[in-house]
Amino acid sequence: MKSVLPRGSAVFTAGTVVLLAVTLVVLQALGADRREHSIADLSLVTSLRSSNAKNELEKARSDAILWSSFGGIIQRLTDLEEAWLAMGSNAGTVLERLYVRENPFPESERFLLMDPGDGSPYSVIHAEFESRVQEFLEIHGYDDLLLLTPSGRVVYSFRKEEDFGADLLTEPWQETPLAQVARAASALGPGVPSIADFAPYGPRGGDWALFIGASIHGAGSVGEGGAFVLRLTPKHIGGHLVRSDQQRKTAASMILGDGYRILGRPPWIEEAAPDDPIEQKIRNLARESGDGGGVLRDRDGNEVLVAWETVTF
Repeated sequence: MKSVLPRGSAVFTAGTVVLLAVTLVVLQALGADRREHSIADLSLVTSLRSSNAKNELEKARSDAILWSSFGGIIQRLTDLEEAWLAMGSNAGTVLERLYVRENPFPESERFLLMDPGDGSPYSVIHAEFESRVQEFLEIHGYDDLLLLTPSGRVVYSFRKEEDFGADLLTEPWQETPLAQVARAASALGPGVPSIADFAPYGPRGGDWALFIGASIHGAGSVGEGGAFVLRLTPKHIGGHLVRSDQQRKTAASMILGDGYRILGRPPWIEEAAPDDPIEQKIRNLARESGDGGGVLRDRDGNEVLVAWETVTF
């Protein structure tokens, strides 16, 4: 089958992700020398967290490249695509009903339905594949794994959310981060990852998600290139970075791409508004001057020591 995914923009390629690891400390009558030392210590911590974040993202990129070229994945996409086509033009509707609307498990646990019992070749293949993917995701911590055909159809999604069965060539999907990664993967070819930065994603209820994909090239109907896609959430990165210490009154935040998400807060700022001005200031300073640190004032006028560092890969 010849690939009909339109060629994507080169902006969704390796190196586009920008993630800011930020650490905040409330100052309490610190002298000038103490502040200077605190800034140095805080900058070091932030640098270490940024390095950790970069390592996690680099690992995800390597996994996408590795697994997209794995023979078992190539064959599984071929099998799923052929089983999908064998069900006829209403395959998407039928499978969406079986795996989503009539799924007996709650939305967050739809992946527990291995086989809906309809006897279709698709469900037989799915039952064997789903358990293996579950093990893979549990080990590596990714949020979802998706397989896309060259024609832009999502023939497999572990989570079975709204994007399962989606046609990425049509609205409302064609401008989503998932479709953009698929187009870029098709344009870039095997061995080169495509990346869509953290952004709110509809099937995740508007929660932030990052997509890393790689083209699948091999024998069979996907010879012209499908796509292997991993989905990450801020939790995947932040779980390695957030360290809150209530006694020292510290907190860690992640500023992601064009917006931000606070991943961990001790009680003293737990109720801070999403538009907290100190978060806005950090984001603007990072955009204007890159890495840095200093003293800012929060909404209540407290002096807060901050340090941030961009993470690109």
